[in-house]
Amino acid sequence: MVYERYSFDPRIVTDDWIDTVHEVMSLDKHKEAVRMMVQENAAGRYFFPELAAQKRETLAWLRKEGCRGQHKSYLVKTIERPR
Repeated sequence: MVYERYSFDPRIVTDDWIDTVHEVMSLDKHKEAVRMMVQENAAGRYFFPELAAQKRETLAWLRKEGCRGQHKSYLVKTIERPR
């Protein structure tokens, strides 16, 4: 299954989880967001520039700091940090 391959832990992909994903995808708010991303190029105007900036920042950090022993825990903490 596609969801299991995208998940950090495939065991979290349960029938309830998939039902919730489909519920969200059926919401009018979600459909409007998808429409904006595609038809109004919101992805190109907002998402991709921010993603490119984060990539530059990450690569600059890696060039400066290198990949020493602590990089794995740093990256995991960064990914898991709540926003």
